[in-house]
Amino acid sequence: GILHDQRIIHLTIQQYARTLRHYEPLEQYLVATPVTENQVTLSFRQIDMILRIALPLSAFTTRQWWGSDKSHVQSKAWLGAGFEVDRKGVNFAEGWVRFRRRTRKI
Repeated sequence: GILHDQRIIHLTIQQYARTLRHYEPLEQYLVATPVTENQVTLSFRQIDMILRIALPLSAFTTRQWWGSDKSHVQSKAWLGAGFEVDRKGVNFAEGWVRFRRRTRKI
């Protein structure tokens, strides 16, 4: 019934908010980057340490995970800090990602 549907929606919102909070430390790290630095390169391991949780498997294998798309929870962290990840900004073989300071609105 309607109460069940409302409970599912409430739980989904809670899960989304909890997931969003997972990436807050990365946003804070990037916000703290001196404005004179136009890019920040971090290894996946460094990001794990910043987040204090392991990145999901898709972060190690899927370029779209690192896309600068507002619809993804994780990308809100770097977009919110004024950074983006371009197509050449992820190296899966070496295990790093490069965040570039945005010069345009997304």
